[in-house]
Amino acid sequence: MNKQLPDNIMANEEDQNGHFLSKEKAIFKNLAYSSAKESDSAALAWISSQKLGDFAMNKMSPGTGEMLKVTNISTDKVITHIPTSGGSISEVVKSAREAKEGWSKMQGHIRARHLYSVTREVQKRSVRQSSTMRM
Repeated sequence: MNKQLPDNIMANEEDQNGHFLSKEKAIFKNLAYSSAKESDSAALAWISSQKLGDFAMNKMSPGTGEMLKVTNISTDKVITHIPTSGGSISEVVKSAREAKEGWSKMQGHIRARHLYSVTREVQKRSVRQSSTMRM
């Protein structure tokens, strides 16, 4: 069952080594990306409203030290600034070790379920935030 290649893909297209590309590789090589339909305005508004530092032991502690630029790599625009050093390093390490103990005992599919749940919650909040911003 040999399907026809799309009109914009040449059947004899080659890679840099002179080998013929499979249909899939030819499609991906010529794939044109479009801009995302989602707006980042809600996320950027939230980020700019936050005082960022270290999050450890379920609390945010302010950073001390030089401020580091956080840049959107696709636009080179500065999103926010974060401190290069935060509160107590020992608290951060202790928090990470405590979290790792329970996290590592979970089966992979359970961890995936938690990550998916967090992702859905972020998406819900971003929809709520963007609808609030439109009002």
